[in-house]
Amino acid sequence: FELKNRSCEILSKDFLIVTDDSAQGVIKGLLDSPGQEEAAGLLLSKFEYAQTTKTYLKGTWLKRVIESADTNHTTIWKEGTVYQCDRDCTMERLGDAGWQAHLDSIQRIRTGCAYFGRTKMPDSVNMSRLLKIDRDGSATIRGNRCERFLISGNASYALSLLNRSGLDDDQEAVLYSLTHLASPVEECLDESTGIVVSRTLTLDLTRTYRLDYSPGGFMRIVQRTDLTYYSSYVPDSFFAEPG
Repeated sequence: FELKNRSCEILSKDFLIVTDDSAQGVIKGLLDSPGQEEAAGLLLSKFEYAQTTKTYLKGTWLKRVIESADTNHTTIWKEGTVYQCDRDCTMERLGDAGWQAHLDSIQRIRTGCAYFGRTKMPDSVNMSRLLKIDRDGSATIRGNRCERFLISGNASYALSLLNRSGLDDDQEAVLYSLTHLASPVEECLDESTGIVVSRTLTLDLTRTYRLDYSPGGFMRIVQRTDLTYYSSYVPDSFFAEPG
């Protein structure tokens, strides 16, 4: 938590962060029944992706670039306006409500670093019961010295919380993930900044869909995020309005 809080101090200022993000499906022991392989492939395709995410934040200005094999999309929020760019760009004035929603999202970026899944749970949730965090030594990843942690979830407690009302979509997503963990989440936090250098989360979807497996068979999604660049230097020119 000391490292998490340190990352909040870093992210409360201007920053540029670049990550490689991916999700890959893994199937083992799927029975050779008619239509099963096609159905499994279609299900996994809804979860799979591979992209580079660039996030620029300076004051209330935010820019996000998503790059993949078939996508290059840029969104800029600046001075009450949002710009959306693929091959061409569009511009839209947000209005007071829209700009406030943008400011709220920035606040979540700057404070969510302290929480698992970057989402604060209701105060009534017993976090010590919900999560178990173990230190797992140190590592050097792409030149970044980081501290490794293994995070396990209490699936039955998470499921009981999902049955409550009053949760927002982000809270429900975090709890759903905790009920479907195939193994502990692996995080490595930079020892100087606390920023996530690497995270691997494996979800077990075996019982989510009605497919037939041999004993020991499973369907899983492996989600991975790797930090490739961080800088506290973010010049105004990075937020230039698209021509």
